[in-house]
Amino acid sequence: MTDYEKIYQKEANACGEPFIEFIDFFEHLNDSNLRVLDLACGQGRDAIFIAEKGHFVLGIDLSKTGIQQILQQAKKNNLNIIGKVADALNFVPQEKFDIIVIDRLLHMFKSDMERQSVLENMRFAVKNNGFILIADTPKNKPFIAKFFDSNQWTTVLDKTNFTFVRKLSKT
Repeated sequence: MTDYEKIYQKEANACGEPFIEFIDFFEHLNDSNLRVLDLACGQGRDAIFIAEKGHFVLGIDLSKTGIQQILQQAKKNNLNIIGKVADALNFVPQEKFDIIVIDRLLHMFKSDMERQSVLENMRFAVKNNGFILIADTPKNKPFIAKFFDSNQWTTVLDKTNFTFVRKLSKT
């Protein structure tokens, strides 16, 4: 498994810029001041961009260095970000979010059972009419599609490495 702690200590922007799909989503979002969870946020490439758009972000990552770097950027730029060191596999949010970002995390797990566990936790942590935005490898696409294949979800973006879904309101 990749040792992101060491990578983050050596390079300030190791994962690069946010994907254009995330940028487009937040650029075209008509809401403001939303609560966003960035699961496995790394050094904050998504969290920082999202907070710059005026949203509150809770960033969760296993890397202490990554969380420290996010918090330094948040303080420097007066951004509304809270960072927490936690293992995404065992993280169970205690609140609900308008948007949950899962950027290149699911492929790191050893089994579909682990991926299922994370998605279950996130499914319950997103508000009605909220979004789960996933970037991952194409090999997990069928698993992700099957997980969200119900009348509770609608797909808003379906591309090779991206699946964005919206949780429908209960009627």
